[in-house]
Amino acid sequence: MYNMTYNQTFCEVRNMSRVLVTDLTDPIKEFWDRRALQISSGIDEPGTIRWELALTLLLAWIMCYFCIWKGVKWTGKVRASNGYLAWIMCCIWKGVKWTGKVRASNGYLAWIMCCIWKGVKWTGKVVYFTAVFPYVLMFILFIRGVTLPGAATGIRYYLVPDMSKLKNINVWMEACSQVGWSYALVLGSLIALGSYNRFSNNCYRDSVLLCTINSSTSFFAGFVIFSVVGFMAEQQKKPISEVAASGPGLAFLAYPSAVLQLPVSPLWSALFFLMFVMLGLDSQFCTIEGFVTAIVDQWPKYLRKNKEAFIAAVCIISYFIGLTCVTQGGMYVFQLLDSYAAAGMCVIGLMCMESIAIGWFLGVDRWMEMVKEMIGYYPFIWWKLCWKFITPFVTFTVFMLNIVMWTNPSYVNYQFPTYIHVIGWLIALTTLLSPPIYAFYLYHATPSTGSWRERIIAISRPEVDWEALKNKHQEEEETSGSA
Repeated sequence: MYNMTYNQTFCEVRNMSRVLVTDLTDPIKEFWDRRALQISSGIDEPGTIRWELALTLLLAWIMCYFCIWKGVKWTGKVRASNGYLAWIMCCIWKGVKWTGKVRASNGYLAWIMCCIWKGVKWTGKVVYFTAVFPYVLMFILFIRGVTLPGAATGIRYYLVPDMSKLKNINVWMEACSQVGWSYALVLGSLIALGSYNRFSNNCYRDSVLLCTINSSTSFFAGFVIFSVVGFMAEQQKKPISEVAASGPGLAFLAYPSAVLQLPVSPLWSALFFLMFVMLGLDSQFCTIEGFVTAIVDQWPKYLRKNKEAFIAAVCIISYFIGLTCVTQGGMYVFQLLDSYAAAGMCVIGLMCMESIAIGWFLGVDRWMEMVKEMIGYYPFIWWKLCWKFITPFVTFTVFMLNIVMWTNPSYVNYQFPTYIHVIGWLIALTTLLSPPIYAFYLYHATPSTGSWRERIIAISRPEVDWEALKNKHQEEEETSGSA
């Protein structure tokens, strides 16, 4: 029962007859904040470790370890027959920004896990299921979401742009960051996974398909999310801008609200969170795989023969670092790392450096020739312009404007203390300064009698024996095929 005045709306709750509607909170949000997180009042109050979350995190790292340890040994056997399918399905579900920035590669984990447990003959069947299942569930949630009251308002909020927001540099930064995370750029995952492909694999076709499927999935997922956000705003009598506040907890708030509206909601809840766990594990596995591959390839003499032990060390160290995020104040730590280390200006800065390295130091013409050696033809001229001019310009502009117009990040309505922002900037600098520092070291460590320009060319444009490289890959493919 509602009682409205000229500027306030009251409702009756049990034996309380005058309760402001704006004071009501969603039960799902209460469960998330007060039961799951038991969140403290600030980052300077870490509280105790949430042991349920700590044990879950431990299980995730154990599974990640065995996936990498066992999965890499099976990769060569599977890639000849199923590499392309697994590669594409790996990236289908990476685009959902609202799942807490979980970059997904659902098909690839199923590919590895089926190799561990059932062998190669099960690969195709498992990949088909794990690739299609998220779409089936998302479509069901979409149908239910658009039939809820207030869904039209949420979808309108999603589709109708607010042009005034374009003046805010954070919007541009989040857009570039979304592209980087969605496609797993500058993380090493695509390079590590792509290294298992055949030399003649059509990476150009794969890249176009990846971007098309990825962006289409992200666009469709927006309808699923905002139809439910509109429903939540309708139920809470609040503006959508308040209900749709960004943050890592949104996926635990919006999606469960939709699941609760379905018949047999416990079943759909179990399926949804099963899918969510799979997506998170895939993201974790691919990121660690990229890191491990890069480090092992850098020092193969010391690490390749002890790779299992090195993977175990990485997982153990990562687990103990992750414990800081599962305390009662862990969400603030997570937001700090997310704002300064994992996203935003760090991703954009690395994207800018990588595009400049390819387009100008390596040389875009040389890059086009390298792609032609693998796929047999040159990519479309548009991509040449992107690699050399458009991408470096856009990323550099957004990065510099973000620095000039910087605003300190926050978590919902909580503002971090000044010393926390100092720590955040130090974390960001360790990422942003690594490439130029290593380039400076490499420049001075490389012996050369020529000018500085000739030394840079010698570092960034090494001579490649294409015939020897092709023969090497052909021998590896024949060996893996016979095995």
